[in-house]
Amino acid sequence: MEFAEALEAETGEAPPPAAGNGTLLVIPTAHGALHGRLTAPRAAGGAPAPPLGLVIVVQTGGGADAAAGDPPSHDPALAAALRERGLTTCVVDLLTEHEAHFADPCNNVPLLTQRLLDCLSLLKRQMRDGEMPQQPICLYGAGHASPVIVRVAGLRDNDVAAVVCRDGLIDLAGMLYLHALSAPLLMLVADPDEKRLAANRRALQELSGPSELLPCPPGEGKDEDAVAAFAEAAGAWFARHLAGLPR
Repeated sequence: MEFAEALEAETGEAPPPAAGNGTLLVIPTAHGALHGRLTAPRAAGGAPAPPLGLVIVVQTGGGADAAAGDPPSHDPALAAALRERGLTTCVVDLLTEHEAHFADPCNNVPLLTQRLLDCLSLLKRQMRDGEMPQQPICLYGAGHASPVIVRVAGLRDNDVAAVVCRDGLIDLAGMLYLHALSAPLLMLVADPDEKRLAANRRALQELSGPSELLPCPPGEGKDEDAVAAFAEAAGAWFARHLAGLPR
């Protein structure tokens, strides 16, 4: 893809080899390249299906998440389940390969917000240039990614149709961004920590748009039941708020 080729020509850093289906996205940053994978849903027989919308599944580094106490990453399996519900997915890691080995970068909400904004702009530009179908965009993130996607949705209210957060602390987005958020937000809670739960309930009261807090079974490792519960709740929320939107 031209983004990967441009990055390698400019920085000398080649993207990781392609694995599985989908299109590799490479987003140059001042600190190195970010990588994502864009995958369209498939109809029966394997043909491309008209998507209901596109969900950016936001990661903040597997190593960093584990070190900082984030919930286990179910993102690849969850993205596959969302595609089965007719949604395009873009799984993107907001940390470079080097940064993912440290815990601190995943706490840098302003930095990660700018990187997600860059990713959002790239996808919107691809739609505008006809490189991919026009479709509404939603955001999904867990743990440290939760305040980041809330802040981005607050900044780009015309570009984000719906948001789903799993655990994390959305109040870390900042009161200004909570008040600015108009996209419908679903908070999935698998973390039994009462202090986090109370903090998120208070934060949801600051929102002016539709919001809901939904308890989900806690996930351990790659637990399929937990992934199915997250995907079912997130998919239903996205489908409800994408219905009737122009494509």
